[in-house]
Amino acid sequence: MDSIDYSELKELFVKYKYKFSNQFSLLEKDLSDELFNKLVDLDDISQEIIEIVDELLPKNRIVPGKNGTDIVNIGPFSLTLKRADPNVPIQLDNSTVGYSRTKGSAFSTKESRKKERRLERLSFEFYRTADRISHITEKLPGLKSFKCNKTRIIRNHLLEHPESKDSGITYDSFAYSISEGPYIKGSRVGEHTHFMDDGFRINSLDFISNLTKTIQKTLV
Repeated sequence: MDSIDYSELKELFVKYKYKFSNQFSLLEKDLSDELFNKLVDLDDISQEIIEIVDELLPKNRIVPGKNGTDIVNIGPFSLTLKRADPNVPIQLDNSTVGYSRTKGSAFSTKESRKKERRLERLSFEFYRTADRISHITEKLPGLKSFKCNKTRIIRNHLLEHPESKDSGITYDSFAYSISEGPYIKGSRVGEHTHFMDDGFRINSLDFISNLTKTIQKTLV
């Protein structure tokens, strides 16, 4: 899974704090300190999420076999698949694992299930932390316009209030893929297809982009 870079965002926020430091009330100073610490938290959480996804879905899972075949390793299982073209290796563009959190993935071992549980908790923490940041910005000068609907929808409709009339997504599932990372309630039952999670990577980049643009406007 590709890395997610928070360095520019953190540097921008340091510049923001310096510019407004003489104007901050005591409350605003405390909240700006908290916001910076939350950005550091998001950076750390993101890096750990990426590491776990790479461990669970390593990029070298396909090993060349014999007589025009490749061996695909999925968890503890190995599948020998015949190539469509003997000269072209099989490729997995974005393998996804989805499961009920009660039962776990069908491909999980005891060790991988422990990593999946850790991945689930980190993902939940990411969205709750991102949502906290969106509330802090409402109380800081020049940042009130910041919005990130992707992270707020996941926090409100999939994590905190899934039983509400607006949501109804109560099936407790989880998914993750090589390219996009975790999906909150990524496996659905029946016709509940609203509030689909676009994936951790897309949501993270959207969050970073929106907050970066908001801070940049205050530094002009």
